[in-house]
Amino acid sequence: MMENEVTAPEEKGVLLEENCRLSESLIWGFQRVAYQANGIENWRQGTLPYYVTCNPFIAAAYARVVFAFFRDCYELMRAPGADAAGLRADQPIYIVELGSGTGRFAHFFLREFARLHDHSRLKTIPYRYVMTDFTAANISYWRDHEQLQPFIEAGVLDFASFDVEKDRVLQLQLSGQTLTPEQAANPIAVIANYVFDSVPQDLFRIENGKLYERLSTIHSSQPEPDLTDPELISRIEISYHNELVEHGPYASDSFNQVLHEYQ
Repeated sequence: MMENEVTAPEEKGVLLEENCRLSESLIWGFQRVAYQANGIENWRQGTLPYYVTCNPFIAAAYARVVFAFFRDCYELMRAPGADAAGLRADQPIYIVELGSGTGRFAHFFLREFARLHDHSRLKTIPYRYVMTDFTAANISYWRDHEQLQPFIEAGVLDFASFDVEKDRVLQLQLSGQTLTPEQAANPIAVIANYVFDSVPQDLFRIENGKLYERLSTIHSSQPEPDLTDPELISRIEISYHNELVEHGPYASDSFNQVLHEYQ
């Protein structure tokens, strides 16, 4: 049963997809192409916002939270009867940022974290901050940026190519080390600022106790013979239709249970 609610202008232009589950939409591929083709220019030209998640205030707040986490792990290690759940003082602690964007967040975070770390009981435990992206051009930009050089020279900053949709291992570019959850001697802190909006996901709506799936329709202002054109994303319009969900939409009972709990 289809209950049509159009939340964007009616069909105009060239139809690229119609009533598609959002996680299967073309939009995700369009985004990846734009990220890869434009690199850091995505932020320089104002295409992507970043100040809200990359300003000094929020970066310092994150640094304090992450530091408190590792401090708690350290205290757990020193507690009477402690087991291996705390920190190993002879091994580094890792902070991994997924999709590091302009690098501004990493810069502000490291300034605050270094201040906290160097004046605490954790100061003898080494730490490494790892900036990641799936776009090689962004990583090259960070590695050459003058504001990040002091952290590179101090040995507290490293880089890795990492695609959150498929990769499971971090190959650190400067140290040459391979980082996996299984190999890490200490807990890993992971930061994901403004990254999950670029990862395929589905969209649902609940109204009057009924569950609807929001299906996407994409039009372009012109014919699109090349779906890998990085400028294509600037020409599209997305509208959504509500489809009543009468049975679990997923093969996974766990996924369906999450939706059911929201109802």
